Amino acid sequence: MKKPLITTLVFFLFYTLSFSQTRETLEVNKSYELAKIYLKNHQITRGRNLTLINDSTISFKNNTTLKVETVSLNNLNSIKVKSGTRVAGFALYGAGLMALSSLLAVADIESDPYTELKPNAGAIIAGFIGGGAIIGGLVGLATPKWKSISIPRKTQGNASFYLNPVIDINRSYFALSFKIKL
Repeated sequence: MKKPLITTLVFFLFYTLSFSQTRETLEVNKSYELAKIYLKNHQITRGRNLTLINDSTISFKNNTTLKVETVSLNNLNSIKVKSGTRVAGFALYGAGLMALSSLLAVADIESDPYTELKPNAGAIIAGFIGGGAIIGGLVGLATPKWKSISIPRKTQGNASFYLNPVIDINRSYFALSFKIKL
């Protein structure tokens, strides 16, 4: 009974460590076009041209006030930056929904003895599925994809231990990563 639990915990630990290594870290003088800034006072600010000015301060143009603001890294919980759009996923959703509704319509027609499928029904169904994919893709084009960026924290002395909890509601997971620097 204990062996599966230990195996699961070890797998979870290695998965978390490998995931934390693939996260991008906020770098000095690198600019991010769109960003969501999550502050420690539970406010969320959207901004443009987010840049880490030095090792303790970020600068961005606030989308609400249209003014350039600077915030200390000590006042931040997390930062998410736009990493693209959800065109492909939403196009698949649209095509799948139209394919399912077409399948139900064909099943309904086939079950009724007084109706029959037209000879060009395949082309109509393909157009219906393609139209669903196009509409889904357009909706996905307007839906941004966000990725979390690690915030560099100041450490004192030669040895440091950094604990970074990661909670992503979109993917429904919680992870805990850590770095030990000697």
